[in-house]
Formats: sequence, structure tokens, C-alpha cells
Amino acid sequence: MEREKHADIDHLPNWVRAHKYMELTGHNVNTLKKLRMGGHIKLNRHYKFWPEGSKTIYYNTRAIDRLISKSKS
Repeated sequence: MEREKHADIDHLPNWVRAHKYMELTGHNVNTLKKLRMGGHIKLNRHYKFWPEGSKTIYYNTRAIDRLISKSKS
């Protein structure tokens, strides 16, 4: 069942997947903040964002993907 849930989100954009991942696993935003990259970040295929309040937070989606694949196994 858990695997099917994850299969549903595999095709979504990374930032949506990260959000869905949080919902599925109960990880909160603070967990994902630990994956946050500091400094100047260019938006490229490795980074996506979603607004949290008035701030835009950038996440390392590779790290999020690692979390997602860990939770699958």
C-alpha cells in the first residue's frame, strides 16, 4: 500500500513530491529545512521551491529524492 502511494507521486514535480512526501511520512517542514541549501542558489533541475508564508525556501531535491527512495525500501 505504501509503495502504491509513492508510485502516485513519482511523476509529480519535485517540490510537489517533497510536500506529498511530508504528508505521507509525517516529516514536517523542519525536517526538510535541514536539507536546505545555503547561499546563492540558481533554480535549475536540481532545485525547486515552494512558498512557505512570505518566504521562498529552496530545497535540494536530490536529498528529498533520497528520502523518498529510502522510505520506499
